[in-house]
Amino acid sequence: MILSIPCSIAQVDDTLSWHYDKLGYFSVKSGYHLGCNLLSRPSSLGLSGSESWWKFLWRLTVPSKIKLLIWKACHEWLPTMAVLTKRKMTMDSLCPLCKTRPETILLALWRCPSLKLVRTMCPFVKGIRATDDTHFFDFILACKHQLLLEEMELICTVIISDAMHAKRGNLVNVSRPSIDVSSWSPLLVGSFKINTDAAIDATRKKVGIGIIIRDSSGAVMVSSSQSFDAGYDSQVAESVAILRGIQLALDTGLWQCTVESDAQVVVNLINSKSCVNSDVDLIITNILYLLGNLSDCSVRFAPRIANRAAHSLAKLG
Repeated sequence: MILSIPCSIAQVDDTLSWHYDKLGYFSVKSGYHLGCNLLSRPSSLGLSGSESWWKFLWRLTVPSKIKLLIWKACHEWLPTMAVLTKRKMTMDSLCPLCKTRPETILLALWRCPSLKLVRTMCPFVKGIRATDDTHFFDFILACKHQLLLEEMELICTVIISDAMHAKRGNLVNVSRPSIDVSSWSPLLVGSFKINTDAAIDATRKKVGIGIIIRDSSGAVMVSSSQSFDAGYDSQVAESVAILRGIQLALDTGLWQCTVESDAQVVVNLINSKSCVNSDVDLIITNILYLLGNLSDCSVRFAPRIANRAAHSLAKLG
């Protein structure tokens, strides 16, 4: 396995990195946040050791979309205010309806005062204890252990269908942004544009990469869809996609290029040319090394709507 790890093309020395800080350096603050995240994880069996629960969930005779949303809720992948606050996407964690408690996933789907009428549809759940601090996975697992199969199917349906519609009419507090219109910006004659994107399948631990290179008229010169087994986070995957895109341009003899990616954080790291000590640092170093072999090459941000072709190729991978 160690021998299969590719070496850096820039031939830099190995470094130690702290995975839980975006710059790769340990601090008391980053250690504190790691400890808080570990304490907030579900306590009953742990998501990784509960294969029997997942098999039970997929066997329920409820619509597939309900099973999928229950699965996302167990992993804290629904954008409630408390989840968004953890990810530093908002500063206000309070439920926008009751405005009294942080909007955790369990509060949004079950415990919010605005869902009182919905809870009356499942009187058999009264014996199951839950507080605002209870993880949704622990709550649903307790339901599985104490309820009949028919009751379990009913509460899953009520939680996803009735609770969501009663509280908002759309998925827990997701605002619908306006759609921006994007148009093709012509390049200089003789230059090329590289669009890259990455797609992550967290369940199978696979990463897909999409690359498309166009000439100054917008005609596709070359495209690529790749996939490989890896547990990358989004920044690493997007960085690898940019690196592979530049390598593809060099391999096909396209020297004057503009690289576009919808990963703004990665694009900023490349353009700042500043050294960090994070997981993505070595890939950025390799990207900068390859950019030195291209003439008049730049890396810039493109919104997702302008990067749809590369995104579709990444999904195919």
